Amino acid sequence: MTQQNAVEVYFTMCIGAVKQGLLEDDATLFAGRLVCIDLPGLHVQALPATELITSSRLTKFLSARPYTDYKNKRGHIGVIAGSEGMLGAARLCCEAALRAGAGLVTLHVHKNVYPLIAPSMPPEIMVRPVDSYADISIRTFSAFLIGPGIGSVSEEDAEAIRLILETGTPTVLDADGLNLAAAMQWNLGEHVLATPHHGEIRRLLPDADNYAIRADIADCFLAEHEAALVYKGARTIVTQRGKPLFYNITGDPGMATAGQGDVLAGICGGFISQGESLLVSAVLGVYLCGRASEMAISAGEATQQTLTAGDTLRHLPSAILSTARLCY
Repeated sequence: MTQQNAVEVYFTMCIGAVKQGLLEDDATLFAGRLVCIDLPGLHVQALPATELITSSRLTKFLSARPYTDYKNKRGHIGVIAGSEGMLGAARLCCEAALRAGAGLVTLHVHKNVYPLIAPSMPPEIMVRPVDSYADISIRTFSAFLIGPGIGSVSEEDAEAIRLILETGTPTVLDADGLNLAAAMQWNLGEHVLATPHHGEIRRLLPDADNYAIRADIADCFLAEHEAALVYKGARTIVTQRGKPLFYNITGDPGMATAGQGDVLAGICGGFISQGESLLVSAVLGVYLCGRASEMAISAGEATQQTLTAGDTLRHLPSAILSTARLCY
């Protein structure tokens, strides 16, 4: 298929299964949003080493909670995010973690930033001022989210983040946390979920430019790191060592705006804090973020030109409800 003879479409509907060619990088612009229509009784062999993220795969992970649940059973996520000039990243990721169902969310910020950020945070989020990240009590938390908007950090803070990563506590590493890991040449362990866009994965993988295909770059990441991966893009890839490449089909070009990655990181962290695996949390996160943005636009509350990360966050409950409709 040559580009001058190809039709660009917004939706491609597939019956029974998605053809491998539609998942190729060069096909993304021409295929648009993929929709797979299941046919009962039709058994289709999965594509080699690839899977499509669809709502039917996720329903079982969004079942109704036990009637006797309480907040401490839903996990406590510790967040390291925000700095002067990038306070919004902290609010978006913390609120997203709450919306994903985390029982408790505690944000850690430096004392000089605390007076700026604490008044703007939702009252459900605990904000703790610290002299350095070394003051964080690691054992308190069932999961961590590190990186959105932290900017450049001191040697003491970098060492504290390294120690957190080495404890084995499930951790989402995003944004400036990934840049720090690249600069320090850290190897990311199996308890880490890395959420890079293309620029960040290039910093983590000096050889990334040798690969023209995103799937090959994802494979290169898995060869270098044990971490699970969310490789963000027009068709986000989620994967982990020994697992297929999962391609997300939700979302739209309106998501190409600041803060969407903070919301995604928070949603993933929220699910992880409740005990979901890194891979399941990542698959849920990318699908629900994309679905929420679609619902914001279809409801007439945003367009591709006006969609914000806040719109995506506000429509997350509707996205969860529509995906979990078989459970409630």
